[in-house]
Amino acid sequence: MIRSVLISILFISVHFAPIFSLSQEKDTLHEALSSAKTDREKVDILFDLGERFYLNNNDSALYYYHKAYKLTKELELKHLEASTCIRLALTYQYVNPVKSAEYTMKSIEAAEKSGEIAFIIQSKRLLALLYRSKGELDESMEVYKEILTTNIENDDSLEIARSYNDIGIIHMMKSEYDEGLSYWKKALQIKLSTGNIKSAAATMSNIGLYYKDIENFKDAEYYILRSLELAKEVKNYESVSFNLANLAAMYGKMGKYDLSAETFEKSLKISDSIKTYFDTKETLLEYSKMLQEKGDYKEALEVYKRYTEILEVEFDRSSNETIQELKTKFETEKKEQELVMKDAEIEKQAAEKALIERSYQYAILFIFLVVIALIAILFVLRKVRQAKKQVESQRTLLEEKNKEIIDSIQYAKRLQEAILPSKEEMKSSFNGFGLLYLPKDIVAGDFYWFEETPEYYFIGAADCTGHGVPGAMVSVVCASSLTKTVQEEYVSEPGKILDRTREMVIQQFEKSGSNVKDGMDISLLAIHKESQKATWAGAHNPLWILKKSSTEVEEVKGNKQPIGNFDLATPFMTHTIDVEKGDRLYMFSDGFADQFGGVDSVARSQGGKKFKSKALKRLLVKNSQLSPHRQMEAIEKEFHNWKGELEQLDDVCVMVVEI
Repeated sequence: MIRSVLISILFISVHFAPIFSLSQEKDTLHEALSSAKTDREKVDILFDLGERFYLNNNDSALYYYHKAYKLTKELELKHLEASTCIRLALTYQYVNPVKSAEYTMKSIEAAEKSGEIAFIIQSKRLLALLYRSKGELDESMEVYKEILTTNIENDDSLEIARSYNDIGIIHMMKSEYDEGLSYWKKALQIKLSTGNIKSAAATMSNIGLYYKDIENFKDAEYYILRSLELAKEVKNYESVSFNLANLAAMYGKMGKYDLSAETFEKSLKISDSIKTYFDTKETLLEYSKMLQEKGDYKEALEVYKRYTEILEVEFDRSSNETIQELKTKFETEKKEQELVMKDAEIEKQAAEKALIERSYQYAILFIFLVVIALIAILFVLRKVRQAKKQVESQRTLLEEKNKEIIDSIQYAKRLQEAILPSKEEMKSSFNGFGLLYLPKDIVAGDFYWFEETPEYYFIGAADCTGHGVPGAMVSVVCASSLTKTVQEEYVSEPGKILDRTREMVIQQFEKSGSNVKDGMDISLLAIHKESQKATWAGAHNPLWILKKSSTEVEEVKGNKQPIGNFDLATPFMTHTIDVEKGDRLYMFSDGFADQFGGVDSVARSQGGKKFKSKALKRLLVKNSQLSPHRQMEAIEKEFHNWKGELEQLDDVCVMVVEI
């Protein structure tokens, strides 16, 4: 019941940075960065660039914050170092919690060295938030109370109110609702007395939402209406829209459907006019649910269509912005490299010009004094060597930078390989085993997974969203969730393993606060050690079975849903597989069947065609007399012959287990 209150609190409490396009400002900053003359100027520009991308494009924000952080360390600017660490911790918060924790601790250290109270409080608030996200609520409460003590000592009313609000949230999360409400009302009293109307409206809205969720509709309506009045007073139309949406939802719960619909329309009219980031989409979804409860399914469907249209627009906008920012980042790095080469070329030209001028002067002097001319020639030759050495030094610097990038990706590959199971261990666990694993890039989104418990062997082939570094990052989350489900929660039924893994993956990605669609498709097999009984479940991907006595591949289809966010999610089905000794079970991703190629270079030169699943089945049957290991070698050879000189389109993972 309180969950929706806490989600709303997070929305109201965080001060969102603008997320609309600021391309003109970004271009101006990139130009300023290219022409910056000192490292101190670069720090400010890099930080400003990070701010432009903050909460809009995490990758770009992290890129510029890291460059700023490196310079602040070199220049020993502790106050800027603390500020940059705080931003890095906040940006990493939902994409890499470990990194977020690392920069939280660094921010505390830098803030204390700088002596700036504001930075010390911000960094400690990050620490409290870190404890809160890990569920360590007592530790979080202790830090928030330290911050409150500091704010009281500094007689900072606004910060005291904020501390009361944070402590109230922790009490609510601990189900100590009376205490939490008491702290929120203390915060509200301070905000009203200091004239902080906008913040007071947010707190009133939080209190109203709490009362709404416990179905105390009278008090809920009182506080939400007061919040609405204050929001109108300060012309905070986003808050006006948000409060109207909450009122509408409450009226729906009360059965006042016509009033609910009227209020929803008012909220949508405002949110549409100001193009809010959050309100329109969420309001439409709640509006649709209310209409369903009312029984007006036709209108509910129309409203839901408006909701899905916004989702599509947001996806297209996000994709376009990501492409544009990647392009901008590439062009910035390219400009930096061009500047380095340009400086080297200017120095080279200057040296050559000096050589010509001095050679001419010394040639004239040679007529009068041969010895002086010889000395001059030696001097010029020395300058030429120095100029050449400097050019070579710049070239070496560029080569080193490129090597650092490649080394970083190779290191990521070693990290991913470390989470992959041992092929020898998998081979020794089954009567027969074979694996074909061909990442498209250095690191992959496809992965194979294996775990052993006292009673079962678990093995699976998975295909995560994307490939390369993004796909590898998703694969780490998915693989660790599978392992935790089997080894720590002792789940052994494949369907339930996928159900629990989906919950963990969604929880991990929902921390970003945005509609993340990343996840994986997987074919997961469990074999009981003693009875050799096989059970299986699949997310999109099927299981192929080739009986020892058969020449046809049987197919067991998985659920048509991924491991990740899915609107029509249902529990995964566990299938019992009837197997005998010598039967082969195949698990795979779609990379092999989707590869474009042809039987000869002429077919491939025309673009080729997909290999397809039927051809893969025939290929497996054709090579079924080989051992599982040799069979995988044979289909790998066929894959390379089919692909030829064409580009590999996706990661490839095919596994076979012989009973």
